[in-house]
Amino acid sequence: MGVVVQRQINSTAAGTLFTKDVDSGDDVIIIDANYGLGESVVSGKVTPDEFIVDPESGEITERYIDAKAKMCVFSDKGTEFVPVPTDMRDKQCITDAQVKELTRIAKVIKAEYGKDMDIEWAIEGDTIYITQARALTVKDEDRDFSHHEVPSDANVLYELDRSHRVWGGTAHGEVRIVEKPSDVPDDLENYVLVARETTPDMTSLIYNEDQSGERMLRAVAMITEEGGKTCHAAITARENGIPTLVGVKDVTRDLKDGMDVYVDASAGMIYTLEEDA
Repeated sequence: MGVVVQRQINSTAAGTLFTKDVDSGDDVIIIDANYGLGESVVSGKVTPDEFIVDPESGEITERYIDAKAKMCVFSDKGTEFVPVPTDMRDKQCITDAQVKELTRIAKVIKAEYGKDMDIEWAIEGDTIYITQARALTVKDEDRDFSHHEVPSDANVLYELDRSHRVWGGTAHGEVRIVEKPSDVPDDLENYVLVARETTPDMTSLIYNEDQSGERMLRAVAMITEEGGKTCHAAITARENGIPTLVGVKDVTRDLKDGMDVYVDASAGMIYTLEEDA
């Protein structure tokens, strides 16, 4: 048996990329990035910068630069989250040249494996390191979105751009604001999970699993304040077919427990019939 000893990359920026937009099915490369170590992007603790790239031309067709308030760095404790300096928060955390080089590398990896890939990367100095590459867990045939008719007289609460849309479909339910799993009673079902961010221990709030391994969904939709298309919340949503929107600023303040809402994740819309919302 061998023991692997591997140097930790002390990255100035890191993140994830997909070689396909699994929500829309578009043949584009999606790159999510933040300052520091990649944990902030993977965990969904920040809304990262996002770049949509045409894999043929290598051109950046869309970019969404967010206010990145914190980053993950090395410390005496191992790693910790620290504030991003104020003058850096609204700036693009990687250069266009680095975006294009990540695109080139992604195409090589996709060709090597012969399938669309979920890739984690880190930049230290002038070098891009690939820290993980695995096949995307959602395939074209999985894109069977749920549908619930939105009433024509519903009031629009949010209208969001493409960067917030993780998994399509529409859903209807009552809002539950969640800070920790104990905020949701064990018997609560058919609700819209609204959280600042999701963590692995919130999985039981999305579905229950019986002894045979069959999953029974509890939440009908999910909305988070932080996170990007490649974070934990996004992957969990896709694997369970739940309409999901991420990076929706102030949503835990603007929506209230018990509010009746319609979520159209395909269009990036949140509605309510309540007049005083």
